[in-house]
Amino acid sequence: MFDNDFAELAGNTTIKEERSVTLQSLSLAPLDTFTYDYDMGDSWEHTITVVGTDRVEPDTSFRIIDGANACPPEDVGGVQGYAWFVLAMMDPQHQDRQQVLEWFGRPFHHTMFELRAAQRLLHLLVYSGAGYPWKK
Repeated sequence: MFDNDFAELAGNTTIKEERSVTLQSLSLAPLDTFTYDYDMGDSWEHTITVVGTDRVEPDTSFRIIDGANACPPEDVGGVQGYAWFVLAMMDPQHQDRQQVLEWFGRPFHHTMFELRAAQRLLHLLVYSGAGYPWKK
């Protein structure tokens, strides 16, 4: 739950705990937008635009048809931390490269998008009903 200090910082913005909200409960219409803040400490803000509100049957299959770039690693430090991380990974002469490689554990290619991996993860999320499988 959010404390009062954070609520004051939010001003007139309505903040809801993500686990207590469904998209359906937001009563959104096509072309409505909302902001989703993933990891409030690192401020990964996503602006989401609704393109449709059709009901989906339970046996509907979902698929990802395209994407771009790699997801930032967890706990990389927000936008600024990610920028530093990418610069260090891209430049073999960067003074922090060894530290970043040790922290992450392998090379990282920020422009790579793995469609098959994204499709597998979506399949796990949709069909397991458990949400993020790595946070159980």
